[in-house]
Amino acid sequence: MSTIKSKLTLLLIVLLVGFGILGYEILKESHDAKMAATRLVTIATIEKLTLELRIEQRNYQVHFQAKNLEKYEKIYQDLLIDLDELKAMLLSKSNHDRIDALKKLLQEWHAINAPRMVLYTKYGTKLYDENFAQKLS
Repeated sequence: MSTIKSKLTLLLIVLLVGFGILGYEILKESHDAKMAATRLVTIATIEKLTLELRIEQRNYQVHFQAKNLEKYEKIYQDLLIDLDELKAMLLSKSNHDRIDALKKLLQEWHAINAPRMVLYTKYGTKLYDENFAQKLS
């Protein structure tokens, strides 16, 4: 390394390797940021769908319109799909367990509400009649 040319070549190699590492880190960080943003958007979507699910259920209980029941079922299916997508994005086992627990609770909640929705479909506004309870017994 006695010549200036060899020293400049070494400096060029160090600079190229440094820029290469810097470029790799920038790409990696942007990918990680994109995945974090995607996870946050998916979590917000799940929260929004959960609220919409309850809203459509309540709208059906008040107005007895088939479109509300259809939206309720569609939102439920979309919610299950979004939970599966979120699980695929998350890496840790504890997060997978949390998603599985949420999904199980959602499925249990939906199963518990199914008979009630059937009653609302069958009897409609008659449920609010003051004599309804006596007619069933």
